[in-house]
Amino acid sequence: MKTFGQRLRTAIKNRDITQANLVEKLDISGQTLQQWLRDDNYPSIPNLLNLSEELDTSPAWLLFGTGDEQRTDIVEIPEYDVKFSGGNGNLIFEEMEPSRSAYYRREWFVKHGINPADCIRGRVKGDSMVGTLWDDDIVLIHRGETEIYDGRVYAIRIGHNLRVKRLQLKTDGTVKLISDNDSFDDEIVPMDDDFQVIGRVRDKSGRGGL
Repeated sequence: MKTFGQRLRTAIKNRDITQANLVEKLDISGQTLQQWLRDDNYPSIPNLLNLSEELDTSPAWLLFGTGDEQRTDIVEIPEYDVKFSGGNGNLIFEEMEPSRSAYYRREWFVKHGINPADCIRGRVKGDSMVGTLWDDDIVLIHRGETEIYDGRVYAIRIGHNLRVKRLQLKTDGTVKLISDNDSFDDEIVPMDDDFQVIGRVRDKSGRGGL
């Protein structure tokens, strides 16, 4: 029966990637990779998921030799240190380095018709959406959905402020920002150059409300 190191060698060969390139992509030392290949050590769970992502290989096959070699089950979503509230934040995600990653089952994105490559995660700050989102919750934002549908929750930019609000498009071309917390008044804002829909909030994680 093949070992982890032998399966790793097979995956590297089948994906036509050099060990040097793999070390660089995973941000590990060459010594660490050699330890894996010799079965002297095994990767941590984050390293295993990163390894399987780079090699397009199933983590279960790589670690245990079970299931198919081809990776089909896990996708990685970048998370940024930006807070969606009334505070300032940097919106140029392409020029930022993610602070961490989260991992989802691919089938969830397929079920909802979402391209995971268009998704990011950020953190909620404040109480205006309590009832749906709580302070310090983390939201999954699908940047492929920027068209406003009444009553949906979106991450938006107004000037330099990042917000998460339920939106309603008005007939006069303005947008109503609806807070789920009744203690906060709704707002009406113009759809001008200072207004941008970043994407629709499609999922959340956190212990808010518990």
